Amino acid sequence: MDTQNTPINLPKYLPLSDAPKPPASGISSTGLWFSMVIPPLGIIVSLVALVKAKRAYTTSRKAIAGIIIGTILFIVQMTFIIWFIWASATGSSGAAKAMDICSYGKNPPPVMVDGVKYNCNPIEKAR
Repeated sequence: MDTQNTPINLPKYLPLSDAPKPPASGISSTGLWFSMVIPPLGIIVSLVALVKAKRAYTTSRKAIAGIIIGTILFIVQMTFIIWFIWASATGSSGAAKAMDICSYGKNPPPVMVDGVKYNCNPIEKAR
């Protein structure tokens, strides 16, 4: 039997599990996940996935989504961190300032802080 002339039966379509995947699909999924957990790392991994996809002449929507989501969450996190540092540096509330002032004497009079009257002696009511 001559094997060179025997026709090969190839399937007309590839099963879904055997379909070729884009070269950056795994790394773009990782970048998307990291962009939600650790945004700076997610942005970097998504950029790497996007570059790999561009080199293969394809597009990676997951990489683009990872870059966008990572950037938005990074801005939100930085805003929160800057606000927290600013709030810590500028001081605390009026009640805490009044408590700080009231702690300097044995029997200090009521204290006005930001237009609110605080009584230093908790037993007496402020007038």
